Amino acid sequence: DRPRARDRGKACAGKSTLNRLELTAVGATPRSRYKKIVAHQDKIATFFFTAWRLGVTPSTLTRALKRLAKKGEPSYEEIAEAVRQSPVVYPDETGWKIGGLKSWLWTFVGEDATFYTIEFSRGFEVAKALLGEDWEGVLGHDGWAPYDKFCDALHQQCLTHLIRRCEEALQGKLDPRLR
Repeated sequence: DRPRARDRGKACAGKSTLNRLELTAVGATPRSRYKKIVAHQDKIATFFFTAWRLGVTPSTLTRALKRLAKKGEPSYEEIAEAVRQSPVVYPDETGWKIGGLKSWLWTFVGEDATFYTIEFSRGFEVAKALLGEDWEGVLGHDGWAPYDKFCDALHQQCLTHLIRRCEEALQGKLDPRLR
């Protein structure tokens, strides 16, 4: 539930927005707002058998997904290149788990494509690997300091984050690290 009345029913903005434009219903709970993506091969195998009487093992599904991922690599690289060539990119990252280990789901929203990657790092190196250290477009972001390392880019701070920091400063609630 959103604590501030003015935020209820508006586009979600915050530490895990993924730069998406989602409208959240008034009264939505955190559980209903964010969905966890999980694939259990044993449950998928059961579904295949129940729906079509097709017997497959979880290991067969795993191998099939790996083959499918390999075939998708050229398209994945095309998406990366389209984002790289975009004059404006909106990057964001949100916490994720891989086998219980902390990692990050990164999203880079360009003019014509959106690139996703899951990495164990939230550091500048991930963004640099996609865009290149000398990327020169407009970078719209939440103010997270590592994005400032793109010295050749023009930076547009997320206005929702900026307004929130201004309000906190006016109320004397600004994080001391940001003063």
